[in-house]
Amino acid sequence: MGRTLKRSASRCSTRRPQKFRKVSARGHESCPTPGYVRQLSSPAEPRPSLVRTPSSRDFYNISEVCIAGAPLGYGQPKVGVETAPEQIRNSGLLERLANIGWRIDDHGDLHLPSHQPGNKIGSYDIVGQAGQIIAEHVYDTVSSGKFALTLGGDHSVAFGTIAGALKANPDTRIVWVDAHADINTPETSPSGNLHGMPLSFQTRLTDPRAYPDMKWMLDYPQLPFENLIYIGLRALDEGEKRFIIEHEIPAFTMFNVDHLGIGRVMEMTMELVGDNPIHLSFDIDGCDPFFAPSTGTPYGGGLTLREALFISEYCASTSRLTSMDLVEVNPRVQNTKAKETLDFAKSIIAAAMGETIL
Repeated sequence: MGRTLKRSASRCSTRRPQKFRKVSARGHESCPTPGYVRQLSSPAEPRPSLVRTPSSRDFYNISEVCIAGAPLGYGQPKVGVETAPEQIRNSGLLERLANIGWRIDDHGDLHLPSHQPGNKIGSYDIVGQAGQIIAEHVYDTVSSGKFALTLGGDHSVAFGTIAGALKANPDTRIVWVDAHADINTPETSPSGNLHGMPLSFQTRLTDPRAYPDMKWMLDYPQLPFENLIYIGLRALDEGEKRFIIEHEIPAFTMFNVDHLGIGRVMEMTMELVGDNPIHLSFDIDGCDPFFAPSTGTPYGGGLTLREALFISEYCASTSRLTSMDLVEVNPRVQNTKAKETLDFAKSIIAAAMGETIL
């Protein structure tokens, strides 16, 4: 993926399942937001569920969380991301979740395949095999009535987490918080890095049958484009822009966050989610590197600390969140600020799990 340290000028707008209109690139007269624009009525009324205390958290009546590390780093070139699960866990995460009221099932790190000596980039075999292990774990966890929390690892862990969540609940909506869309195909990816491709496989823009170690995905549901919701996009490759527009994927870029405010963005997100379960896939590089510097693909102009926590808090407040992955923390990048990033990641998770200010 083309990733540089400047704010992207590309702006893919939000979408509603019906009533689209195309406006000019400038967006004058009709609407200040270019592209496909949602036809909104008056702002949604605040939901009563937003006023919550930890004791009122029900999460579909889920009371136990299974925490599993997915130390997978073969979707990108930088060493260190595979150490994040253990470091996030050791930062006090378990104690913090227990204080919220969760019963903890610490699964430890999943036993994922490792690469033989040689080039780790484009490791379809390793990422595919690891994805199947992760998918089976998430499916088993959610099906057993537990919350599935997966600690990455790079974002190629989503080959497994999304598949497992969909098999457990095919109507699950995927809320994808990220600077990047991660929907490149092998043909459109400028880098060939698999952490930028999980959603092309999940939506079947890429056919898993073409890759022997990805064929297991055919036993898992396909992700409909309309069931994917992006938040925080700002670094898109040309192929990704085309896919988002052609398939009318709901996408809130940083332009939309700036224009609407994170509160309205989350209200609109939940209008799209409806009464369905949610899987939250949170890439730490969705946040501005000022707040989360220890990540492999930092990109300026991202979410603030409060915006990131608000996303998690809002998802928790719906009581529809059933699974989550937190990915792309790399303690070896900007290692003098690794603790800052680890603490931020821990706070994002805690907020998604029901930690509130009051």
